Amino acid sequence: MMARPVDLSHVAVIVSVKPDSPDRVANLARLRDYYAAMTTGAELVVVEQGAQPALDLPVGDDLRLLFRRDDGCHWKTRNMNLGAAVSARPYLLLSDCDTVPHPAALAEGMARLGAGADAAHVHNGIVMNISRRRAAALTGWAAFFDSVRTVAPETVDHRNACPDPDLYPLYGDDRYRAVGGAILCTRAAFFTAGGWNENFVGYGHEDREFDLRLRRLGHAVARVEGWNLYHLDHARGIDSRYASAFCRLNEAEFERVAAMSPEALRTYVDAGFRALSFDHRHDYDRVSTADEESWRRRAPRGIDLSDLVILVLADARVVRYWDSCLRDVLDDLETGFRNYEVRLCETGGTDFRHIHSKLNIVYRSSPAGFDAAALAAILTETGRPLVYRLRLVPEAAAQLQRVTALFDRVRAGTPPAEVFAPSAAGAGAA
Repeated sequence: MMARPVDLSHVAVIVSVKPDSPDRVANLARLRDYYAAMTTGAELVVVEQGAQPALDLPVGDDLRLLFRRDDGCHWKTRNMNLGAAVSARPYLLLSDCDTVPHPAALAEGMARLGAGADAAHVHNGIVMNISRRRAAALTGWAAFFDSVRTVAPETVDHRNACPDPDLYPLYGDDRYRAVGGAILCTRAAFFTAGGWNENFVGYGHEDREFDLRLRRLGHAVARVEGWNLYHLDHARGIDSRYASAFCRLNEAEFERVAAMSPEALRTYVDAGFRALSFDHRHDYDRVSTADEESWRRRAPRGIDLSDLVILVLADARVVRYWDSCLRDVLDDLETGFRNYEVRLCETGGTDFRHIHSKLNIVYRSSPAGFDAAALAAILTETGRPLVYRLRLVPEAAAQLQRVTALFDRVRAGTPPAEVFAPSAAGAGAA
């Protein structure tokens, strides 16, 4: 007889599903029945993906149902990350939508986490397949677990016919222990390790990579021996197969991660599972279309003005933003230069706070105005050796002509140090 239900009141069971057959829907209902019958307090978080919601499960205290409107390939890793993020429970059971662990294995896994493990595979690496015929004939989960015996890895021989076509080893043997289907982990370890790697789309290698990454980043991962994991059989549509369009891409991502040192892997995870890093020394192009999604670093455009601060003095009582030359000046700077800094200091109002461009601009306002000491402090704060002081006046066209002529000298090849004044000495207004 089965022991009392396992207490999972601190556990969220995270599941992703894209229903591609009636079996998926039926198995998800069986999964919910399993946690209702064999555990207490579990929170089942199901993330459904599809064109329209297809699950007809009554939401209750035990079930949170989230929907992602996306009829593309089943993106398990992305969906699982969403499910993990919305639950505040300290433990996560990362489960396939059709796998159930032995209740005793769950209890042992919880004990392992309580003893200090960061994660635990709640099975011995052998996944047993429950045929659709046997699943349909289930009279109760307690009776099912009373009727099965554990299959040890060393007894699995895939070369021989299975004696029971309704319950047989699907994954794992003495050479390979499965790591997917049901892994229990602390919420802290899950997110510290980066969660699921969303470079994996569909099925294949995502669970192996997660297990490898946890271990390589220093997390203690246990294996609960003595019990199998049980998989509810289902028809296999395109979203349920490994031989999808992403099979080789997933394989390549796993091999990429497997080749990384712990230090390189930590950097990769912290960068959002991307080798590309973002910094202000480079320019980037982003492509986001139905046919391509990518970032590309390219050579920076424009002349480098990283030594220059442009000190703009604006008095809203004298000239308003739309009547000044500032808009045209900023557009000219953006098209021809890079790494400049604009310190926009306004008095007499806050009209210049709401300008069309915020690129490289730091704004400050002062009703009392900025005296020499305040401006000197602003220049010192920038740490830039050159300054161009621009006090805005109502004669916008004439002022724009003077400003443009000045920066055209730099465009023509004159070094900025010959055009602009040292910041300690300031410069004349245009």
